[in-house]
Parts: sequence; structure tokens; C-alpha cells
Amino acid sequence: MDATTEEVMELVRGELPGAAGVGVDTPLSEVGLTSLGSVALLVALERRFGLEFPPDLVTAETFGSVRTMADAVRSASSPSSG
Repeated sequence: MDATTEEVMELVRGELPGAAGVGVDTPLSEVGLTSLGSVALLVALERRFGLEFPPDLVTAETFGSVRTMADAVRSASSPSSG
């Protein structure tokens, strides 16, 4: 697991009480992620990584799993995303 994925995992486990044992591909909706929880994770990710997600990455799919969120962070961090 790379550093970005590890940081996203740490945030998810901190924000979602039911996520203690999730894997990178566990559907987060299965461990209690709601739309409000997705917004909290969005804010936490933007703060942690010092970035702003472009509107096309603010989707239910982005917040589907730790892996999809880590991929979104890498995409939002890339120079071509701005």
C-alpha cells in the first residue's frame, strides 16, 4: 500500500466508526458511509493533502472505497488537474 492510500485509510478509519477493519476495496457504503459522511471525508482529504477536488471527482464513485479515494487524491494532485 502506498503512502497516499495509507493516509486515506487512516482518515476513513478516523471518520467512519464502522471502518476499523476495512480493506482498500471494501465498499464504504457497507460500513456506514452516508452522503454526509462523504462530505466530511471530502473536507478531511482536502485539508490533509492541501488540495481541492475538481467537481468531476466529487461523485459517489470517488467515495466508494479507500482505493477510489486515493486514486482521486492522486488525480487532484496532478499538475494537469488544475
